[in-house]
Amino acid sequence: MESTQVKSPDIKGPRNGRLRTAVLAVGFAALVLAGWDALVRWGPAEIRDANILPLPESVFHALVDLSTSPDIGEHILTTATESVGGFLLGSAVGILGAILMQYIPLLATLLTPYIVAFQVMPKVVLAPVFITWLGFGMSPKLVTAAAIVFFPVLVNARLGLQSVDGDALEMMKSLSATRMQTFRKVVVPAALPAVMAGLVSAATLAPIGALVAEFLSSQSGLGYLLLNYMNSLQTDYVFAGIVIISLLGFALYGSIRLLEKRLVYWT
Repeated sequence: MESTQVKSPDIKGPRNGRLRTAVLAVGFAALVLAGWDALVRWGPAEIRDANILPLPESVFHALVDLSTSPDIGEHILTTATESVGGFLLGSAVGILGAILMQYIPLLATLLTPYIVAFQVMPKVVLAPVFITWLGFGMSPKLVTAAAIVFFPVLVNARLGLQSVDGDALEMMKSLSATRMQTFRKVVVPAALPAVMAGLVSAATLAPIGALVAEFLSSQSGLGYLLLNYMNSLQTDYVFAGIVIISLLGFALYGSIRLLEKRLVYWT
């Protein structure tokens, strides 16, 4: 009797792919840094000025100094709290608004023009208004971050709710399912991929709102540090602060991506 040989799955492929991606990313970063260094050292005279573009090694030393500063933890925590809080607030309002507009068509008709007008309005001009209304504490930073997060979450949540299969809804109706049962078992799973896509996009926007508000009025936070360094022409510390802010944004983005993989595991 002829035996059938079962091939073991190739587990090296994905690992090699990830390794190749990591090597390419590191190589590209090294190339950019080398070009940056060469531009500052041998580029036009207008650029060979530490106040215009510092050397990469100067930025590295500033980053080490900034990271070991006794106050940096407080500034990072302030901006992180504002970013995460604004993200959660804007996402909650966006998802709730999408649900209400989906099930109350009149509300969608009334609110859509105002929501679009709110979105096209630069959020920078709203930050001073929020500070005037809410004071100089953390509240205006949270609201500014939430205002930026709100629209992409709302739009993606509405697209997800509108993509629900009508046949599935009819089947649940024929089974005498309640509205809540239909919502939990059909609507939520169908809309979840689009909702998570909106949340992933919003995660990169939340720190921007917090920083904009910190630039205008704050006594703590990474935006406050960045503004002080810009005013004192410490460009190397400005770049170092940008690196820390980018890492904070990447951490928030990565957390939502991880949550997306856990919740939308079938895609």
